[in-house]
Amino acid sequence: MSISQFVRSTGIWTRIKPIAPYILTAGLFALGAFALYHLLKPVSFREVMDQVRGTPWHIIALALLARRLYGPATGFWTGIFYAILPGVSLSSLLMTTDAPLLFLFALALHPLLTYLERPNLTSAFGFGLVVGIGLLAKYAMIYLPIMVALAAIAMPSLRRAVFRPLSLVALFVALLILLPNLLWNLFNGLATFRHVGGDNIGWSLSRLNAVGGFEF
Repeated sequence: MSISQFVRSTGIWTRIKPIAPYILTAGLFALGAFALYHLLKPVSFREVMDQVRGTPWHIIALALLARRLYGPATGFWTGIFYAILPGVSLSSLLMTTDAPLLFLFALALHPLLTYLERPNLTSAFGFGLVVGIGLLAKYAMIYLPIMVALAAIAMPSLRRAVFRPLSLVALFVALLILLPNLLWNLFNGLATFRHVGGDNIGWSLSRLNAVGGFEF
């Protein structure tokens, strides 16, 4: 007699079947909590709480942006669904620069949208200010102005708003905020750039492997 037949003959499965999903959920939760404990064990509780406090702000910024573009209901559900994404909830417990980056990335979209609707000095300055601070958090912030420029090239409706002299204000402000970091790198052997380009990203044509990508 197999194990499954024995369990069914004794009636055990009939009794535990209604609560089986809860048992499985509890087991997975315990396993995840155990893994998270060992992951965060070297980190102090205060450091974790500092990171957690930084997470809700980019959720709020995204929700307000969606509300502005598509209405209150979309804004509400944008905040809810973004907050419960596994990657967001997990990264909120990790000490990384992603928390300030994501907040500033989302925040920069607000003056950007205002500038695209009605180009003015205030929104240009605000966009450059947030982008500059975001670059100090993580260089990946540079993707936002690059994507704006590419969108303006591809979409004639954005071209007139983006490619105008007033846009140089945003560029100037962002570069002015980043300038101390650039000068420090210049006098320290471009340490940050070497780390990002070498140790982190590993920019090299020799690393390109299409076959390996398909295998992965």
